[in-house]
Amino acid sequence: MVKVELLSLLPVVYSNKCKAFCVSVHDNYEMQIREYPSEVAENQARVSAVYWELVREFGSMLRLSIVNPLSPRGVWLTLRHRLSNGFWAVIDGHEVVDASLGIEAVKEAVKRRIRGVIRETSQSH
Repeated sequence: MVKVELLSLLPVVYSNKCKAFCVSVHDNYEMQIREYPSEVAENQARVSAVYWELVREFGSMLRLSIVNPLSPRGVWLTLRHRLSNGFWAVIDGHEVVDASLGIEAVKEAVKRRIRGVIRETSQSH
């Protein structure tokens, strides 16, 4: 299984800690998202599209997660890979792809890693 972490700043509405409070303040998430700057909402849509395309294409071959760059894991990935603001895909903790360039770049990196995992597995048997 290949681990893919999508690193991007997203509306807080999607964090577990916010859900209990945010829903009680707003009738639904759409109302809360409208309060964010348009670029944050657009980024959320872009990350969601990449996430679901990866799920569709690779399914159970991936362990996919979205990481907030302000979380402890996000800060660590940002520092380790010297990332700037943006939308990044970190594949198995090693390869970093600028996901803002589009889904194809991310998919190619994932395919390379899957081929590598298959090769490593076949060599060890």
